[in-house]
Amino acid sequence: MREVILDVDTGVDDALAVLYALRSPDLHVRALTCVAGNVALSHVVRNTVALAGALGAYVPVAAGADRPLVVDSPDIVSVHGDDGLLGIAPPGRPIAVDRRHAVEVLHEAITGAPGEVTVVALGPLTNLALLLRTRPDVAEQVAEIRVMGGSLGAGNITATAEFNHWVDPHAAAVVLGAAWPVTAYGLDVFYDPVVPESAITALRADDDVAASLAGELLDRRGQDAFSGRPYLGDAGLVTSLDVGGVTYTEMPVMVDTRPGPTRGMTLADRRSSRHEFAAREPWSPVRVATAVDAGVLTRRYLEVLTGSG
Repeated sequence: MREVILDVDTGVDDALAVLYALRSPDLHVRALTCVAGNVALSHVVRNTVALAGALGAYVPVAAGADRPLVVDSPDIVSVHGDDGLLGIAPPGRPIAVDRRHAVEVLHEAITGAPGEVTVVALGPLTNLALLLRTRPDVAEQVAEIRVMGGSLGAGNITATAEFNHWVDPHAAAVVLGAAWPVTAYGLDVFYDPVVPESAITALRADDDVAASLAGELLDRRGQDAFSGRPYLGDAGLVTSLDVGGVTYTEMPVMVDTRPGPTRGMTLADRRSSRHEFAAREPWSPVRVATAVDAGVLTRRYLEVLTGSG
């Protein structure tokens, strides 16, 4: 089993990912750490402990950063609704919140199993940047950092920036520039894995709480005027930990931290040959997702949620 920590800003995308991770026979979730992003931190924590409680998963859930490192907290209208889950309430009793800060939980989990833990960051990277700045020893002990963030093309929150990097560009710059292995799953592939309507209907009718919750979330998101598509989003990244299905290309990457229209923009050097001045540029190598087998990811997601695989 792969040892993982999910760092989440639990809206619909993250909820779908959490449901999968807690159900997957190939993933062992050591902790769920929370960061402000899709919604305020209090909503993120509430949603995360509710999902874990609905599935009877007693994993540490800890609150982390409630604002970006440097820039002001953005005043945005979430496409995930005021509560982050489009009004869907997971059944059952929420688990208790771990009283430790997310940074402490991340550090303990990583150093307790050196070289074994993959951190999957699905929201703004504030918690991971704080972890690096306060506990730099983790850079040599974590197995890998998987980030849902960035874009090689257009953004979704602005013309140039993907949401997570835009919310906290300074944190993104710290995390992508650190001396630990980073893999990025960005907007270039984010929207590709889509769940068919027939499968959503079957999920909603399933007796298993994880399957039915996933079905409700996908159905509600598919009706949303902003997206209009029941895509897996962040859950595609988590599913790929089990089944692959993603093509990655290593390239130098940095994140623009300047205010203005390029805030949070992902800059990637995709040239096959780089001139002598490239060594002076503050760019770090990142494995970037450039294509996915959407059918493989969607099938595996459905297999795990329905217990058929």
